[in-house]
Amino acid sequence: LILQDVNCLVGFGFGASLSALFTQLGGGIFTKAADISADLVGKVELGIPEDDPRNPAVIADQVGDIVGDCAGRGSDLFESISDDYVTALILCSFIANKFGVNALAFPILLGASGVLSSLIGIFFVRSYSGGSLNKVFNFGLIISSIFYIISSFVVPMLTFNDMSFAYEISLSIMSGLIVSLIVCFIVQYYTGFGSMPVRSVAESSKRGAALNILTGLSYALQSPFIPVIMVSSAFILSYIITNGSIYGILGANLGTDLAVGFIMSSDAFGPICDNAAGIAEMSGTKVFNGGLDELDALGNTMKAYTKAFASASGMFSTLVIFMTYSEIVGFWNIDSKLLSPIFVVGLLIGASLPFLFSSLTVGATSKTALELVDIIRKQFKENPDIIKGIAKPDYAKCVDVAMKLSLKRMMLPGIITILSPIIIGLVLGKYALGAMLLGGLSTSALLSPMFTFGGGLWDNSKKYIEKDFWMKGTPTHEAAVVGDTVGDPLKDVAGPSLNVFMKLINMIALILASIFSS
Repeated sequence: LILQDVNCLVGFGFGASLSALFTQLGGGIFTKAADISADLVGKVELGIPEDDPRNPAVIADQVGDIVGDCAGRGSDLFESISDDYVTALILCSFIANKFGVNALAFPILLGASGVLSSLIGIFFVRSYSGGSLNKVFNFGLIISSIFYIISSFVVPMLTFNDMSFAYEISLSIMSGLIVSLIVCFIVQYYTGFGSMPVRSVAESSKRGAALNILTGLSYALQSPFIPVIMVSSAFILSYIITNGSIYGILGANLGTDLAVGFIMSSDAFGPICDNAAGIAEMSGTKVFNGGLDELDALGNTMKAYTKAFASASGMFSTLVIFMTYSEIVGFWNIDSKLLSPIFVVGLLIGASLPFLFSSLTVGATSKTALELVDIIRKQFKENPDIIKGIAKPDYAKCVDVAMKLSLKRMMLPGIITILSPIIIGLVLGKYALGAMLLGGLSTSALLSPMFTFGGGLWDNSKKYIEKDFWMKGTPTHEAAVVGDTVGDPLKDVAGPSLNVFMKLINMIALILASIFSS
């Protein structure tokens, strides 16, 4: 409104994407390096319980839960919403001549209705005697969904004077909303406490860590299939409903954002319960530990909800940003002669980048955890009174080292993310850049849910074994701890960071589009 040019909003979306990358990536490396090092030395080597105050990394682990899960995931979802509204306002400005200022008001009003609907549903999240905790959250989500559906019809009808167009947009919004909710329920199947995959991985732990990892990996590899099919179906359906209009896809994308208020609240539930259980363990309180462990397991499922939701929303966001880029540079008008070398090279480079990015993020977590393990071992070796509970460990040392190393080691994957679309675009041209975006989307859309679901599955399998307190410290439990340790950097660093990665490279391409078009 101030600059009288909605294209200036691209910079806002880029800023949100850039901050999300650093928050999600740096926070993820911090929290998982602390978590892994605390588990390896504490649980595996010394046999002390999780969150034991004798462990020097226990405070870093607790702090990391807030940094990685709350701040990181919040910035991820803020990026999705920012990118969605930026692309929505740019595309809606093209039809402002027909619908006036209402076209620009439409995405803002729809987002506001989603916030109000989420607030209503949150009030219905109340526990009751004998009720499943999952059902309590599902009930609140269902209540919110009723109001999401009402909003998806009311807002377009109020903002667009063409009832036929408004009805088509409403159906498109519905398709995006339904897909985002279905993906959340798919999470329950793969990571829900006591679900069939969780029980299967827990059972395989009786035969050793190798079978625990193989069983979990088999479920992780199949997990992206249904979410990708659902997102693709909504994408095609919204395109058909609006007779091949990009505004149908835009409506479906905005539909995925309606539930973000409820989902983000559910995500905060996870680290709150995790830290509560950790504080109870550190203080020696045993009275509430059973209930807190159950809440902690539910919190893991809620965090998986958010990651799956962010993944589905990220896929849609990336598709719409890519469509916006294609409209600006004329990507769909490529001459067939240009498709042969340029397109294929761009596609292959784009498809390989998420693997390189994932390798760097997991490697950064592993190296940081390695140095923290040495620091923890050194403290126990230099002061044997720590393990006896007589002396207090140096918690600040672990926090300080984890922070410095995570900030240092997030730079390389961050630089690659920012420079790769710029280099491809300037060296190989706008069509190769478009192909790179397609390749990056295709592999990121598969790797992200695979990492997220697989890591959550290993985590809850361990907690499923731990619900029987006599199983702690057994070979079965040790095998589950190994699986959980492998899954930690996947579900909390690589998976969520890939969501940011695929949106950020598209936002950079959108900025470059103005250069190419001129």
